[in-house]
Amino acid sequence: HIIMPAIHKNTGEISQLLHDKTGTDLSNDVEYLTANARLQLREKFRNADVGISGVNFAVAETGTLCLVENEGNGRMTTTVPPCHIAVTGIEKVVPKLEDVTALLALLTRSATGQHITTY
Repeated sequence: HIIMPAIHKNTGEISQLLHDKTGTDLSNDVEYLTANARLQLREKFRNADVGISGVNFAVAETGTLCLVENEGNGRMTTTVPPCHIAVTGIEKVVPKLEDVTALLALLTRSATGQHITTY
């Protein structure tokens, strides 16, 4: 996760994990680690038959699924594979599209304390 990848691990631990699992060179260069992780993940997205995602809100009136993401992986999960499976609970269903606006503002503030991100 690009915004807050692994808050419980330091850069050295993340580097070691990527090295052990994917063969990435050991490095404390965050840009290098992020670029390599992105490259490897995007290859998996391109070859996936199915993408599975959660749903932040589902609109009963229109059938719209609202997904909030930060780094683009969510969008690749839902649009690149030929099949998308969305999983949600009944508590995420709102009656009308107009109900989503206030909930989106609350969602981002309660998650990271910031305004909605670029994506």
